[in-house]
Amino acid sequence: MQSPSQTGHKHPFTVTALIGAVGIVFGDIGTSPLYAFKESFRVASASGIDLHTAVFGVLSLIFWALTITISTKYLCFILRADNDGEGGVFALITGLKLDQKKNRTRFNGTLLLLALAGAALLFGDGVITPAISVLSAIEGIKVVAPSIEHWILYITIAVLIGVFMSQRFGTEKIGMLYGPIVFVWFVVLGVLGANAIIDNPEVLKAVNPVYAWHLLVGHPAMSAVMIGAVFLAVTGGEALYADMGHFGAKVIRYAWFFVAMPGLLLNYFGQGALMLASQGQVENPLFQLAPGWFGIPLLVLATLATVVASQAMITGAFAVARQAIEIGYFPPMRIKSTSEKNSLHIFIPRLNIALMCVTLGLIVLFPSSERLAAAYGIAVAGAMMMTSLLFMVWMYRKSKWPRWITVPICLVFVVIDMAYFGTNLVKTFDGGWVPLVMGAFVLMCMLTWHRGLEKIIERHMEFTEPIEEFAARVDRAPLAEVKHTGIFFSRTGIMAPVPMERLANMLHIKFEKIVIISIRIASRPRVEPEDRINVVRIDNRIIKLEIRYGYQQVINIPATIGPVLAAEGLEVDEALYIIGHERVISPMEPAGINDLMNIIFAFLAATAERAVDRFQLPPSRTLEIGYPVHLKER
Repeated sequence: MQSPSQTGHKHPFTVTALIGAVGIVFGDIGTSPLYAFKESFRVASASGIDLHTAVFGVLSLIFWALTITISTKYLCFILRADNDGEGGVFALITGLKLDQKKNRTRFNGTLLLLALAGAALLFGDGVITPAISVLSAIEGIKVVAPSIEHWILYITIAVLIGVFMSQRFGTEKIGMLYGPIVFVWFVVLGVLGANAIIDNPEVLKAVNPVYAWHLLVGHPAMSAVMIGAVFLAVTGGEALYADMGHFGAKVIRYAWFFVAMPGLLLNYFGQGALMLASQGQVENPLFQLAPGWFGIPLLVLATLATVVASQAMITGAFAVARQAIEIGYFPPMRIKSTSEKNSLHIFIPRLNIALMCVTLGLIVLFPSSERLAAAYGIAVAGAMMMTSLLFMVWMYRKSKWPRWITVPICLVFVVIDMAYFGTNLVKTFDGGWVPLVMGAFVLMCMLTWHRGLEKIIERHMEFTEPIEEFAARVDRAPLAEVKHTGIFFSRTGIMAPVPMERLANMLHIKFEKIVIISIRIASRPRVEPEDRINVVRIDNRIIKLEIRYGYQQVINIPATIGPVLAAEGLEVDEALYIIGHERVISPMEPAGINDLMNIIFAFLAATAERAVDRFQLPPSRTLEIGYPVHLKER
């Protein structure tokens, strides 16, 4: 089984990396104590269960959920399924080569659809996590400053606006504070919990799974709702896998077992001890664990921790969107790099605004953490289930472990995640429809965009001729010659670019030298410079450059081709870039679902980022040639 260390992308274990992983990777799951135990106990007590059974049962469920789902499934198994050191659902898509058309079978197509659905659901998680995390922290005002309780909603909205608006400045500088803030947060969680456990150590017996069994089996009518509530304790688990490329599996494992998990478990058991000591009369157990003098500092620290968690989810959404763009399942959007050292630090303005609007809308629609909890969890559960299904296929195809070991283990994970997802579906009409609708919308856009790109390529195959035939025809034709090097882009790599055909056929001109570029995104995060360009000479006038980038790399065509053209005796700084700009014509009278998808694609294409910006072409030496492309179904 391949590990990150075998890929050549090693992540040394240092204290700095450990603290950084605590902040970036565990920010989301680290804020779960703000609402997970509170919501789970509320569900149990609302069912008329006695205090002792409710507290011990909830604690046992949380303990084993963290142990099985996070410690075992993600930390021990799924982190092994890397693609060149990167993790996340798109790493599985590209690692299994599901995105490649030549591998498209019915089974692989189904897997790809499931993977894309999981990625789409992550956007639902990306808007609910900031909302519930920040709101849960600000609700601490009810305990520490009840006189201003009516300001909770407005303060939450202000904090969230600040979080989203600050994205444009990048996370590199303020990111250095993330790790220490969340590290201190976990320490405080552990200390507050341990202090309560000392007064009531009996709660430690809840590690016995018998208490979880008695709670669920003894009260089957509420078991589904209870499992859905307890699942809130493991939300954020998908981030462990998605952020693997930032720190490496070893650092993430150490950060979990020595910092995050102890802090979380001590705090959950401390909340249970407090609930027992107060006979269940606790409104906000996390804040009521703190002594009176620590109320305001805890509120500030909780707010900072939730800001970090929100930041991590937003940047995670940016990363997922960029990966989807590069493998052709999302329309190109303007992406700004916010770091000169780390290409993973990016900002997508249009997506940021969309996420902010949806998040603020959720706050207004569900103005309490209790109501948001009803909407939360279903997106994460769906994404986790998709990851488990893909991981099972990965283990079957890629690992060297015996099948009699891998299949049963993976089936256990899949069954557990299906139970999580099924129980969260109970929340559908209480708010769970929000991430489902959002995920369905994103998935539709992904499928529509990819299908539309394939249609565009089909039309290009009709509009043009093979590059070799074009070269032979142009050499014989009496065309006026432009004393420049013309750089064109071919979607197919084998057909002459449409703008080049148009210039020759309609304006009767040709360039002294022609460079045809075809860009391919590899099924791995990075392509090394020595493997990036393949030069194919068509004749003494035309050369073709086949350029490959990893799906995590920034595309900069002038910087990439400069040395190659110089070696060919061409001056890149004097060359002209001629790119095609398709004006997609959608059906005027849609007659079915395919025509409807064509209309959506036309809208997405009209609002997509222009190639001159995406490829970082010099505007003063770039000519765009527009032409209509009809997508009417035949």
